Amino acid sequence: MSIFLIVSILLAFINQKGSGMWVVTQAICLLAVIGLGFFGGELVYKPVEKASVKIEGIPDGSASKGKVIFENNCSMCHYSDRTEEGVGPGLKGLFQMEKLPVSGNEVIEKNIRKQLLTPLKDMPEFVDLTEDEVQMLIAFLKTI
Repeated sequence: MSIFLIVSILLAFINQKGSGMWVVTQAICLLAVIGLGFFGGELVYKPVEKASVKIEGIPDGSASKGKVIFENNCSMCHYSDRTEEGVGPGLKGLFQMEKLPVSGNEVIEKNIRKQLLTPLKDMPEFVDLTEDEVQMLIAFLKTI
């Protein structure tokens, strides 16, 4: 990253058109990167550990417990109340669709389970969900 900043500053000095604020901003970014590196800073992506889903105390019924699982694992990317795309496709009316939005597979429990365990594109795997939790999630998806 620092190499790109150095090159962009050099190109800005070579091409004198434009504002000097751009050069100053790039120089500040370069100094920040050098300072972080000097003091041992590093850019690291660490996925956040998921908190376990608390489904005790929720009224009986797989769908109501599945809603909690959906909210804790899926709602940051998928809408349950509309078909508009967020990060991922909206899932309202999923079981009334002929095909799954991304894979194009038939909308059946087996294919939803497969999508959770071996997803396509940018969707993360949900291998930490128990079989009961997957069943509850699918029960909820059938109600939306």
